[in-house]
Amino acid sequence: MSITRAARLALTKIERENQFLKEEKITLVDTEGKIFFEKVGIADRCEFSFIEQMKQLTRALRGKRDNLTHNHPVYSPLSVTDIKTAVLLRLNEIRATTNHGLLHIMELPKNFSVRDAKKATIFLDNMFHIGTPRLRDFLMHRSRFKKDLQRYIAQQMRSPTRKQRKLIEREIGVRFRTLKIEGQEVVRPPANPFDLGETVKMIKQGKPIKMTWA
Repeated sequence: MSITRAARLALTKIERENQFLKEEKITLVDTEGKIFFEKVGIADRCEFSFIEQMKQLTRALRGKRDNLTHNHPVYSPLSVTDIKTAVLLRLNEIRATTNHGLLHIMELPKNFSVRDAKKATIFLDNMFHIGTPRLRDFLMHRSRFKKDLQRYIAQQMRSPTRKQRKLIEREIGVRFRTLKIEGQEVVRPPANPFDLGETVKMIKQGKPIKMTWA
């Protein structure tokens, strides 16, 4: 779905201001370029609360197709969580700037319905083997629940590979783009594959996670 000129100008201005923040910051902009929601998180994530999600879902049901932009201080393209958020809230675009000079964008189709969002969410969960940790394991097998929770968090934070992005484009109808931010030199981080096992180990040890390109 094409973005309006007013929204594009507003998003560009916000992205220049937020690109080098040390914490992740979410900003929602409507088609007229007006900011109606902002939230600051921590270095590797910023999440909507349940009430915030419900408010945005209500806007989507009323036909509002908003644009979300945020910064990634940890050198990563759009994550699985970013993609699922855009699908769930039926956004027009989701965008992520990084402090190495790139802007990552995912555009959703113009007529993206509630049914499409439901089918896309199931597809993404199956594609990335995402299963919510079970309450039964929390009550009976604390260690298993802890491992499942750590794996669940790591899966949500990972970024799809180029091959996976192509598959998502074909199955869901979205479009991924990566643009160079004007006036900035692109500095690419190390191109090592994302190691889920290593990430789970880092979470266990309480170490900060540095995302890498897949």
